[in-house]
Amino acid sequence: MVLPQGHFANKLRTVLSQWVYNPLEPPSTSLFGYTTRELAHICRSSLSEIEYALSNRVYGAEDALVIPAGVNGVTRYGMLSEEGRQTVSMAIVSTLLESDLDLEWTSSDNNMEKTMELSPLMREVRSNWQREEGADNELADEVVWHGLRPIVSYNSVCSKDEIPKQAQLIVEEVAKLAAHNVFLRGTPRSASGWEEDEFVEAWSIRLPTMADKYQPSMELLSGIAISEMVEDKLQWRYFPASGLPLNLSLRIKSMLAMRSTWTVEEAKPYYEKMALNESEIVALLKSHKK
Repeated sequence: MVLPQGHFANKLRTVLSQWVYNPLEPPSTSLFGYTTRELAHICRSSLSEIEYALSNRVYGAEDALVIPAGVNGVTRYGMLSEEGRQTVSMAIVSTLLESDLDLEWTSSDNNMEKTMELSPLMREVRSNWQREEGADNELADEVVWHGLRPIVSYNSVCSKDEIPKQAQLIVEEVAKLAAHNVFLRGTPRSASGWEEDEFVEAWSIRLPTMADKYQPSMELLSGIAISEMVEDKLQWRYFPASGLPLNLSLRIKSMLAMRSTWTVEEAKPYYEKMALNESEIVALLKSHKK
């Protein structure tokens, strides 16, 4: 039997989550995380398949973090804690709002003609994070890059673990990051959630100067927040896919605890990384429906 590419995806994702790195309390042991050989053994996969998944951040390795302070050049992998993800994301948004650097922006249809040097931006993110969190330790380059990688466009010829010298910021991805920032730090007028006009106003304030008259679409909140009608008004509540359990059954239970009814289109972003097709999502929703 020939196994499909990425047959180990859900196993790899679960295994990586056993080593959760908190940048506010870095581990004292140098053996924190799994090596590629250990991951291949645990996932019952070939070493080349695991190396490909990690190098390209696919097949369950999308959120893999290179654990800082590897020993003897051996790279180990785990995942960034949810608290760590949030604090790094907020430091990035603050940096982009306050920075005097010449930032370069792109969209999905743009090219790499004009780029910016990445290292000065990383230094400012590190400094902002340390100041905002009151941390005694510095944020490792691996963690800063982990936070920046999803929001930048760059020419990569090797592994996505390698930090490029030049990059461009992706407008839509930065807008998503700013949306997370609003939900985490903003205060809606209603305790039940953000009214749409109110949220858009707060969102716009947290957007750095990216492009002339850029207005983010509410569609970007897919997988970040959910909407519902409350007293004839559309409201948004923070519900990030990144904060849900990796176990499929626990994930769907968390979703149904948040809201009793989901359409397939609403549920898709929450299973985007789980390698499920539409019919499998439908079956999963039906099997857990009361």
